[in-house]
Amino acid sequence: MDKRIEKTKHMIKSAMLNLMKKKSFNKITVKEICENAFTSRITFYTYYENKNELVEDIAADIKDEIMTHYEQLQIKNNASNNIIQAHINIIDSILETEQKYFDNTGYTPHTISPEMQLYYFKYIKQFVAETENRLVKINPKYPEKLFSAFLAGGVWAYIGEAESCGHPKQATRDEIKNLITEMLKSKLYDL
Repeated sequence: MDKRIEKTKHMIKSAMLNLMKKKSFNKITVKEICENAFTSRITFYTYYENKNELVEDIAADIKDEIMTHYEQLQIKNNASNNIIQAHINIIDSILETEQKYFDNTGYTPHTISPEMQLYYFKYIKQFVAETENRLVKINPKYPEKLFSAFLAGGVWAYIGEAESCGHPKQATRDEIKNLITEMLKSKLYDL
């Protein structure tokens, strides 16, 4: 992609994320996005049909970054492709990428807006399903797509509830890793 296009889209996405920290999605206008991105409405509509498409593109970027980070973690600490470590790497890649995007803002994908939650969860579920499919050693007793949705949804809900209670991030991360490890060691999988 042309560097100018990348830069413009990045500015539009950053403007949207910043606006979503200040007000609800429904109250954000394309005009405001453009003003904050220092671009025109014509430019906005060159790349996006509407605000929803923009938020979905942001979520897709985060998912791609999570996948890249996961692959780096696999190379770094799971050369033997241990199934439990692979799942811990899934959790770490999600949480560390979220931290990059949302730390120091007071917001998370759980609290920033319902629209961001919807698209972000869609891509997290897709990431978990794609990753599960690549872990061919794993044989869940339930349909893989449904189990991936359950796994992603459970982790998602756990994080959201922990955040709403003010539970420490590291404790949440450790607890999720323990839960995943216990699930994988249970009879849900034939390892």
